[in-house]
Amino acid sequence: MWRSRTATAKTASDVSYGRVARNIPPSPCLAAPPRAKVTAGAGESRRTGRQVRSGSHDGLSATASAGARLARAAVLPLLLLAAVAIRVPWSPALPSDGLDPAWFEVLLRGFLDGTVFGRDLIFMNGPLSFLYTTAFHPALYPWALLYDVLVTGATLLAACSLLRHERLAWYLPLGLAALLPIPTLWNTVLLLPPLLAAPLWTQSGRGARSLALLLVALAAIGSYAKFSIFLAAAPLLPLTDLLLWWRQRRPPLLSPLFLLMIVATHLACGQPLGSLPDFLGTSLALAAGYGGEVALPGPEGWAWQERACFLALSAALLLGGAWLARRRDGPARPPGTALACLAGLAVGLFTLWKTGFVRHDTHAISAWGGVPLLALVTLLPLRPGRSGKALLLAVILAASGLQLAALQLHLPKPWPDSVARILNRQMTGMGRLLSDPVAELRRLAELRDRNLAKIARRYDLPDLPGRGDVIVGPGIIFPASGLGYAPRPLIYGYVATTPSLLALNRQHLEGDGRPDWLLWRVSSIDERYPATDDGQLWPLLLAGYDLAGKTPDFLVMRARAAPRQVSQTALTAVALAENEWIEVPDQPALLWLQIDLRPSFAGRALDFLWRLPLLWLEVEQANGEVRRYRLPPVLAAQGFLLAPFVPGMVQLEQLALGRVADIAPRRAPRRLRIVGEELAATGFAWPAAVVVSRLAFDPPLGP
Repeated sequence: MWRSRTATAKTASDVSYGRVARNIPPSPCLAAPPRAKVTAGAGESRRTGRQVRSGSHDGLSATASAGARLARAAVLPLLLLAAVAIRVPWSPALPSDGLDPAWFEVLLRGFLDGTVFGRDLIFMNGPLSFLYTTAFHPALYPWALLYDVLVTGATLLAACSLLRHERLAWYLPLGLAALLPIPTLWNTVLLLPPLLAAPLWTQSGRGARSLALLLVALAAIGSYAKFSIFLAAAPLLPLTDLLLWWRQRRPPLLSPLFLLMIVATHLACGQPLGSLPDFLGTSLALAAGYGGEVALPGPEGWAWQERACFLALSAALLLGGAWLARRRDGPARPPGTALACLAGLAVGLFTLWKTGFVRHDTHAISAWGGVPLLALVTLLPLRPGRSGKALLLAVILAASGLQLAALQLHLPKPWPDSVARILNRQMTGMGRLLSDPVAELRRLAELRDRNLAKIARRYDLPDLPGRGDVIVGPGIIFPASGLGYAPRPLIYGYVATTPSLLALNRQHLEGDGRPDWLLWRVSSIDERYPATDDGQLWPLLLAGYDLAGKTPDFLVMRARAAPRQVSQTALTAVALAENEWIEVPDQPALLWLQIDLRPSFAGRALDFLWRLPLLWLEVEQANGEVRRYRLPPVLAAQGFLLAPFVPGMVQLEQLALGRVADIAPRRAPRRLRIVGEELAATGFAWPAAVVVSRLAFDPPLGP
């Protein structure tokens, strides 16, 4: 009986989102003077502890509120124009024979040709990769522009929706500060839809919730361009549904919509429904092994400082968000908003951390560029007060300043030149496209055809009837030259992160659908041993193909009617500790090296949180010189050719002709050891199982 009387005594202003608000006493500095008498029409605001008078004051407040709304409405188009100008890729990527532009084109052609991703083509991007890479094709570029405009516009509208209660004095600087970071490698706005959808879905009103559903749909589409978007959305959206079911008893909707849109996008891309598990499984496998195979230590002398700055800024954001979430004296928030915002902030920071500081190079610039937008869209729903917004603005500006420092650190030109070049390219492309879209699309199409013709002239391939592939090189060469292209599933061996993925490439070269021709050269990334990338394929190449000719850049290998038989005889098998030398057998033969060193439990935890410790293979040559090479664990376990040492085309041709004894005898390996980073001692289960074997072919290698 007492509880019911108490409940009825509460006024309507004390009830917010189904919860009874706390009775907060007025602050002495904000309370009305004792002589002020409250009239019958006055109402008390319990949330601020102030008394509000009716009459003419209400009219002035209404006029001021209307003026503020008009001012915000006037500023919104300016912010939207700035966001679209900076974030939308007005200057798309055209074909080139570099490694990155080449896979841009290969994935784009795979989508146009109906290739099944996850089975026939496996990479860290999906069939809609052109939304991320901005690779140009006349039929696809308008869709890429539309998607980027939608994402940018929806993101800005969502941020403005969260800012609708703020004064213009905060509205404008926060919006501009979030636009300051310059997109470099990839537009980090594409990461925001799932992170924005969660807090927006907790708000009341059809407009906010409709916008949240649109962001979920855009996140599902973006997952087929950049798998990091899926990795951000997959844990966050179910968590939001769980929170809202717990706090507001609302049925889950975000996760089912995301799953439905994933299926719809998969089918819309021309992919069979049965390949969806393969696409998700292989993408997850590539993401899980990314930190062990393609990690980079960062720039010498500044790497750990840059990582420490990012972690410190992330900690400040998380602590600030937790402080804002615990505040009780500010405006009321819908139930579940605080947890949804903190979860989105944590997931977003973790995604940016992995994006920028596992392969610690120019990727770090994109990570810094994502922090201001992430902070804005996840902390504003917590409705910070003046001090909270000042802290948020300071963090955003600090992240923007650190991005400029990263531009100076990771790019060859000073950051003012880099920023000016990026902005000039954006403004020029936007001006051309908006002034005459038809002429600009025609110009870009002509440039695309011209670049493809230039690639064909650059490599000047002979007539190769049938289908071919490129081993360690830009696969764009075959289609640019008008030749049949039959790429292996993993077009670059360095992205292979599991033995099962590597096995798919072996099956491709052993099956009935193997290429008729191979262009083969020695090349590697990240200062690895020359035979490491696609090294597990070398015995199959030597067994199944004969040397048919050469170009200035490649050996031309023709498929044999009957592959040679390959035998492997173990010569040395030892358990090798870190920094311990092992002798290499001294004989003129093909020596095959396998190093099986698996992560420990601590290493797996470190790999999840950041990456595995880096490993190097140190090789002492016959001339006494010691060289150091990056050692990716998965590729090392599959094996690669240790001797003879094959650093270039001359030695590779001698190998294909069977002239093993003539290949760089002074650089032949004599002994080797494994060296790791500081955490390698605990990150791996030492000792490593090292096996050196001799390869033999029947019939022997030769012309």
